[in-house]
Amino acid sequence: MTDGENTIIDSGAIIDYILRKYGEGRMRPTQDTAEYEQYLQCLLYAEGSAMLPLMLKMYTGRLADGGAELQ
Repeated sequence: MTDGENTIIDSGAIIDYILRKYGEGRMRPTQDTAEYEQYLQCLLYAEGSAMLPLMLKMYTGRLADGGAELQ
């Protein structure tokens, strides 16, 4: 995503940038709170932890045996 002179390529960073720059305090907890830590975990979870098992299932699902050895 390019916004003026800023180019950001990571989806989590793009979401955070948009919320910080244009969110006007909405949809993002205040830093230094427990809610902010939960926000970061949810923001980063999809790519950091959830994506590999989801992608593996998607790819192996296309194999004739469903990638039995890999699961």
